[in-house]
Amino acid sequence: MWDNLTFRWKLSNRDEQSRPVILRVHCGTRSIDYHAQATQLDPTLVAASAGERDGVERGVLRYAGWFTPDTTLDRELALTRSGVLVVRDSLLPGANADGMTAGPVWHLASTAAPVVGPHWFDSVGGTTELLVWFSQASGRDFGGQTFDVWSKDGHQAVFARESLRAGRSVRFVTVLVPHRRGADAAALAERIVVESGGFSATGPRPSRR
Repeated sequence: MWDNLTFRWKLSNRDEQSRPVILRVHCGTRSIDYHAQATQLDPTLVAASAGERDGVERGVLRYAGWFTPDTTLDRELALTRSGVLVVRDSLLPGANADGMTAGPVWHLASTAAPVVGPHWFDSVGGTTELLVWFSQASGRDFGGQTFDVWSKDGHQAVFARESLRAGRSVRFVTVLVPHRRGADAAALAERIVVESGGFSATGPRPSRR
C-alpha cells in the first residue's frame, strides 16, 4: 500500500486556458477526487509607471508573487525613437523558488528557425526581422524552442535561463532590434553595448527602408 503518489503532467499547447488536473481514486463504491495544483503565473502588480525622457519612452513594472508567493520581479523597459526596445528583468527569488530555472522568453511570431548566434537570435522570413540579444552571465545559457499556438504549428521562441538560489538576485537584459530583411544580424549584435550596473544601451540604428 502506498501513502504517497507523485506524477507529472503537461498542459496541451493548444489549450486556450490552463485547466486543473483531477486525480480520481475509486475506493470500493466510493470515488474521491484530488485536485492537483499547477504552478501558474498569477502575480500581483505592486507598482507601474511610464514616461518619456530625451526621446526615450520608459516604463517600470513591479510584481510580487512571481510564480511563487515569495518571489518578486522588476521589469524596466526603454523604447527608443528608432524602435529598439531594451528590457531589464530583475528577479529576487524566495525560498520556494530555490533551484528553479528562470529567464525571459520571447515569441518570434515566425515558423522559420532563427539564425543563432552566441547569445542572440534573429528571426527569419518577415519583411521586417527581429534581432533578440541577451546579456551574458556566469551559469546562464540560451536556446530556442518550437511550439504550437492553438491552430498554428511550429512557432519559434527563444530564451535565456539560469538556475535560481533563494535570496540571490538575478538580472536579465534583453535588447530587441527590428531591422530590414537580410541585414547582417551578427554585425548588428556586435554593436550592442549594455553598461554594467546601469539601465542604458547603445546599438545599431535600424533601417526602415
